[in-house]
Amino acid sequence: YREGGPEALEDRPSAPSRVWGRGEVTEARIRALVQASELEPNFVEMSERDALPEEWDARRIAYFVHHPPADPISVEIVDPDSGAFIVQDGFHRLGAAIFRKDELIRIALGGYCDADVRLKAFPCLQTAA
Repeated sequence: YREGGPEALEDRPSAPSRVWGRGEVTEARIRALVQASELEPNFVEMSERDALPEEWDARRIAYFVHHPPADPISVEIVDPDSGAFIVQDGFHRLGAAIFRKDELIRIALGGYCDADVRLKAFPCLQTAA
């Protein structure tokens, strides 16, 4: 906001060129890491990640691009009135799903989870078969 003004606060659509992570995590960087097999299979606790090089996030996303996980991303609905939510666990898996352009991203919902709130948070919510 300080550098971009009010426009910097506007929502932007996700795109493979702007994948989540510290440092320069782009579609081109992820593709290069996958091709070079520079993957990070090891989970590291959040409290210890600041000590890791910025490249760690890109290698972790590349790992999940190459090895798509079966477990869902953990999402918590934090405001039942607005449907606001946070990703509790799974940012790297989410980045990999965005990179792969997955049509369906499996999530596990927590928090305020009645049907009306779920639909408010995720209007396109589908129940996986």
